[in-house]
Amino acid sequence: MPLIQTNKRLMSRMVVIAAVLGSVFLCAAGTTRADPIVLTFDGLSGQVLTFYAGGFTSGGNGPGPNFGVTFSPNVRVGTLSGTIFFLPQTPSCNPCFGIMNVSSGFVSQLSFLAASNTLDDPTVIVRIFDGLDGTGNILAQTSPIAPGHSLQLFTVTFDGLARSVTLGGIAGFAEFDNITFTPAGTPGIPEPASVVLITSGLVGLALRSRRVSSQFQQKCKRDRFHPLKLGQRPNS
Repeated sequence: MPLIQTNKRLMSRMVVIAAVLGSVFLCAAGTTRADPIVLTFDGLSGQVLTFYAGGFTSGGNGPGPNFGVTFSPNVRVGTLSGTIFFLPQTPSCNPCFGIMNVSSGFVSQLSFLAASNTLDDPTVIVRIFDGLDGTGNILAQTSPIAPGHSLQLFTVTFDGLARSVTLGGIAGFAEFDNITFTPAGTPGIPEPASVVLITSGLVGLALRSRRVSSQFQQKCKRDRFHPLKLGQRPNS
């Protein structure tokens, strides 16, 4: 009986170890946070369009980096400053805005430089949505940005996964630059060394289990035919 109990305890420990190793493997293959992306618009001309999705601007710049970011056709690059502005999306738009879509989504916060080149009341408002093309739920928005001729830094924090941004204000007078965001996490791939280590551990457990089981069976066979183990007294 002591041998049976010992073997059961050993098997229980092995199950726990296997579960821990499995958890480590799952953690290694979990999600990883991507580095922040900054859209500077430097050197671009015309409509931004798909430049930041591996495509081209209407001015022929490209192919650009593939960040999965696209802009509505009314978003254009300034002729001198390298900032972006937007034209009315419709002749009677109210409010008027340009749209930035991020196909894979982004998280936590959005930072950008903005200026409202008008003396009118504050009108620049940036909204963050969980759907593409400025649809779905509003996750966050700025307070109206005061008029001014110099770019200022703004940061908006939010919860959830965002997929689009509306850049609002008076068409032709609101400008933006250095739009910064963090893409949503992507599935991680365990390093080869980690995979080898975990696999070796699992194989070792399997071999250990087989060896213990074989020794246990041999011991039981010996005990079966041993008089002392059968409860018989030795002859005096």
